Amino acid sequence: MVLIERDEQLAHLTDLCARARRGQGQVALVTGAVAGGKSALLTALGEHVTGSGGRFLLASAARVDAEVPFGVMAQLFQGLPAEEQLAGQLTGSWPAGDQARALIQQQSCAALLRLAGSRHLVVAVDDIRHADPESLHCLLQLARRLSTARIALVLTDSPRLRPGHPCVHAELLRHPFYSSLTLPPLSARGVSRVLDARLGPAADGLAGECIAATGGNPLLVRAIVEDQAGPGGGPAEPLRIGDHFSQAVLSCLERHDDVVRQVARGLAVCAETASPQLLAGLLDMPPELAAGAIRLLDETGLVSAGRLRHHRIRHAVVSDMPPGERRQLHRRAAELLYRDGALPAVVATHLIEADCGDAPWAVQVLRQAADRAMAAGQHRVAAACLRLAVRSGGNRRDRAKTTAMLVKAQWQVSPLAVAGHLSELAQAVRADAVPAREALVIIPYLLWHGQLDDAVECLSLADTTRPPRLPLRRAAEVLTSWFSLEHGGDGGRPPAADLPDSGVSASIDPLWQAVLVLARAMLGAAGADTRGAEQILQRCELERATFGPVAAALAALICAGQPSRAANWAGLFLSRPVLREYPAWHVILGALGAEAARRAGDLALAREQASAALDAMPPQAWGVAVGLPLATILLAAAEEADFAAASRYLAVPVPRAMLDTPIGLLYLRARGRYHLATGRSQAALSDFQSCADLMTRRRLEQPVLVPWRLEMARAHLSLGQAGAASSLVSEQLRAGRLDAASHGLALRLLAATVASQPGRASLLTEAVELLERSDDRVELAHALADLGLALHAAGEVAQAAAMTARAVELSQATGARLLRCHPYPAVQPAACDIAPAGQVSRLSDAERRVATLAAEGHTNRMIAGQLYITVSTVEQHLTRIYKKLDIKSRADLPGRFPGQDAWRAGPGHAGPALITEPVMIRPAARHRPAMAAVSYGGRA
Repeated sequence: MVLIERDEQLAHLTDLCARARRGQGQVALVTGAVAGGKSALLTALGEHVTGSGGRFLLASAARVDAEVPFGVMAQLFQGLPAEEQLAGQLTGSWPAGDQARALIQQQSCAALLRLAGSRHLVVAVDDIRHADPESLHCLLQLARRLSTARIALVLTDSPRLRPGHPCVHAELLRHPFYSSLTLPPLSARGVSRVLDARLGPAADGLAGECIAATGGNPLLVRAIVEDQAGPGGGPAEPLRIGDHFSQAVLSCLERHDDVVRQVARGLAVCAETASPQLLAGLLDMPPELAAGAIRLLDETGLVSAGRLRHHRIRHAVVSDMPPGERRQLHRRAAELLYRDGALPAVVATHLIEADCGDAPWAVQVLRQAADRAMAAGQHRVAAACLRLAVRSGGNRRDRAKTTAMLVKAQWQVSPLAVAGHLSELAQAVRADAVPAREALVIIPYLLWHGQLDDAVECLSLADTTRPPRLPLRRAAEVLTSWFSLEHGGDGGRPPAADLPDSGVSASIDPLWQAVLVLARAMLGAAGADTRGAEQILQRCELERATFGPVAAALAALICAGQPSRAANWAGLFLSRPVLREYPAWHVILGALGAEAARRAGDLALAREQASAALDAMPPQAWGVAVGLPLATILLAAAEEADFAAASRYLAVPVPRAMLDTPIGLLYLRARGRYHLATGRSQAALSDFQSCADLMTRRRLEQPVLVPWRLEMARAHLSLGQAGAASSLVSEQLRAGRLDAASHGLALRLLAATVASQPGRASLLTEAVELLERSDDRVELAHALADLGLALHAAGEVAQAAAMTARAVELSQATGARLLRCHPYPAVQPAACDIAPAGQVSRLSDAERRVATLAAEGHTNRMIAGQLYITVSTVEQHLTRIYKKLDIKSRADLPGRFPGQDAWRAGPGHAGPALITEPVMIRPAARHRPAMAAVSYGGRA
């Protein structure tokens, strides 16, 4: 057996055995902490004795054996054939009385002395503190007769609060050949040797953590070694402390007295607030007794500096406690700590663990603790405090105030969880049981969950006429007004002209400033720009009180046509570690950053961030705001021609109330774009018309929000209704209020309705110039593609090639795939994959759509899904296509078809209706220009 750092003690004991072999009897007492390796030392000693020709008798005393007379002696004689009769006497019934007891003790000692006559004998008893009194008297009698015997008596013991058998130690000290030795805990080097022996190179660097968790207790160290074994039997990542360690902790405690175990439980309950005085009050014992128990636990390796060494030790102790006892200790600890003036957070922790807040002072303490937890970003802790406070009762006004606090805290963790409290709060507002400020503060949460009627009623009932509350009320008014497009008729929204200046002032609430800036941007107020939003973002340190202003300011930048700035700010804030403590705000800022990235042309980043936001929080928890990330994904996926992904997100259920909000407008527009991209122009037109109805009714004439006239023009162009499209675009141009991106889009769509090639090229040239001043790189790529096509048709081949090259570069950089392909002068038709115009003219529109998708590699089922037809219909179309094109399979289909992009226009295109387009040729791969390095938001 290999012992670590026990060589000196083993050598001492083997030396004693050698003396005993020479006829000089020895007595040794080995002491050490519980589970300190005493039993292992005796085992190693036994191997040495038997190996040297001696006889080794071992007995292990246990707490359950303390009441069994001669139990230890019976263990010593067990298995010795020559002493069967004596063993039977010791284990069977024996006559009562001192005389009979003395007789058996004499016989036992005589039997051991006889055993030592033939060869030297070592008698070892482990844990003599648990030995029965009869056996102890036998051993003491033996010790008195060892002076010339060939016997070594080796006993082990552990420190205790109260000596169990003081006479035993006193008697042993009188023996002339008595010696004692103590086993210390393992050192850092010893722990390293244990780890190296079991784990090999994987143990490097683990010793420090291991000794910090175990104090060098050998049993605990071995348990940690067992925990390092991964599922495949190999070492785990450092440092795993698991079930083996927990079981070893409980084993250590089981070997201690009841008082020590009680103190361990008290330490687990009190955690960082533990002290001998607190434990004395908690466990109803003298402080010096509690201090002694702590000392023993320290020697065992479970405690350091008066605290349990490792959280896993606390977990093991707490898990082993009966639930009722655990709650009672926490309740008592809360009372003692409150009486001693402990911090509210400390007292509240025990109240929560006790699940009891019925003390007269409990609700106040819980609310104070929740306030501090929210300020520190510990929303789960705050919510736990407030849930208990709400259950603990109080009058209606106090309960309503506590519930309002709970909504604010819980929303940060799970917005879905607050929905059940909102109706209760709205009812409390109606009953005048909620203070004015709380009535206003809950309005955003009501709007989030689509409870528009309750939000408006709370606003009307809140008495906030006093100046300190006026800014908050005005923010709530503006927020409710523009968020609820349908509610209250035309008079519900303040006209843009009535909005005060949005300049930032230190004397005005940041939330009020940000909401006002956003309202001016959305309503198209004169002079609305990005200065106010930028100032708010520059001044805001990201913390609980500023998340609302930051989100509103980012939305204002997006609505003001500055998505690149918004994306950069969003990326900056999302990188702040503090945001991880606010999950709801993290996903909201992520969704805003995704929409900004999409508008700036970074489709991959937009989809990545929007998808991550939706994955981080279930759709139901988003409330009406779910439309924002969904709209971003739908638009980006449609631009990238990833219709399968778009259709999956289109299936996500959305609340009906969302469609009556500005976010609902974004969603309707995105859904319409998806329908347009998949050839469902009438469905797209219906969604765009819904946007038009809402925005017209609410007098929202801000194209940056949703340019509904331009979207409807796209749909009309895809239906071949160029006149209707031209009228809508012209109407939008006359209405004004166009930023550079919307203006450029309008001119591009208008060009698609012009039959004159020069006129068309002129409009597209102006559109490109406008879009180059905007952040919308996707729309710029489309305009460049259209311009290249128009220039090529006009015979300006060199300029057409240049425009096409830029368009392809941008399409590759942004990820947009619904671009027209334009010919290069250097590319000959032989190098291109194109269907002859004569053959293609034989195909119907439906067949051309099927042929295009089949040529791009779509399966029959995928084609059926995109075109909303059956797989059988696809197969019938393909049969006719092969016959008309005189080919045998889809592998022979050409890569492109003349006019292909008209029906695939989708969100990036409005196919020309009155123009005869030239044959569109796809250049061979080797002729395609390299993608330009486009830097955006830290991405290339």
